[in-house]
Amino acid sequence: MSRRRGRWRRTGADTKAWPLERWAQLLQRIHALSPEALLVLRGSREEVPMLQQIQAATALEGVVVAGETLRDLFALCEGAHSMVSVDTGPAHAAAALSVPLVVLYPAEDWLRWRPRSPSGSQVLPVAGSGRIDQIPVDAVFDAWCSLARTPQRSAATPG
Repeated sequence: MSRRRGRWRRTGADTKAWPLERWAQLLQRIHALSPEALLVLRGSREEVPMLQQIQAATALEGVVVAGETLRDLFALCEGAHSMVSVDTGPAHAAAALSVPLVVLYPAEDWLRWRPRSPSGSQVLPVAGSGRIDQIPVDAVFDAWCSLARTPQRSAATPG
């Protein structure tokens, strides 16, 4: 989250921002399918207030905000069932650690920038038409469900 991200969000120029309400809806749908799962929201220090807004909007006890460091991210990835992310560094880190992953892209350029997994774990792109905010919750949830139907790593925590 760069210093410009807040200004981009206010002016509508942020092509990698998915509305907070959609994140909350996605988490509610994942929770309905896997009520025992702990859903972890993770971001940079600057993103914590936004993540707390998403957490509050879900009104679910099983949604938590955790960690701010790369070490925290890697530890979460080690135990994660899967991850949903916009196209950012943490998505690439998760793929490198073989976490099955759904990545939101602002456009169809995902073939060039798609995170790669050394073990071949799934990395599913969901692309908008130039903006991530055009991607519906159903498309992301359906992609995540397809990860849930494939053999996973040992842990059972969506993240």
